[in-house]
Amino acid sequence: MALKILLIDDDSDFRNAIRAVLEKEGYTVGESDSAREGHKKLQTFNPDLILLDAMMEDLSAGFRFVKSLRKMEPSLGRHIPVIMITSVQQVTDLQFSERLGTDLLPVDDFLEKPVEPRALLEKVGSMLKAA
Repeated sequence: MALKILLIDDDSDFRNAIRAVLEKEGYTVGESDSAREGHKKLQTFNPDLILLDAMMEDLSAGFRFVKSLRKMEPSLGRHIPVIMITSVQQVTDLQFSERLGTDLLPVDDFLEKPVEPRALLEKVGSMLKAA
């Protein structure tokens, strides 16, 4: 059975490119174009991993999504790894790497856009192996 990845990003071109890379490697990919839709898809898709943009409906939609996910996880019965993929670091010049896994940024890993396919597949593979 293929591992399932939920891709939440408001950029359809980005989603199409990432989906193609992941599906070529045998992953099943579900998509949402907003944090709100991501919550709905989370309930029906049951992903093994989430790839999440930070800035969608507004500048903090992705941050709010992951905080609410972490509150939901006890009822889901498991931790769902999240890799945040965004250009927020370029836009704000904030360094998020030292804040990973904290209350400020409760994600498991971080990738800066534009994403190299090989780097994405390495992170996805190692994250799913660890989970």
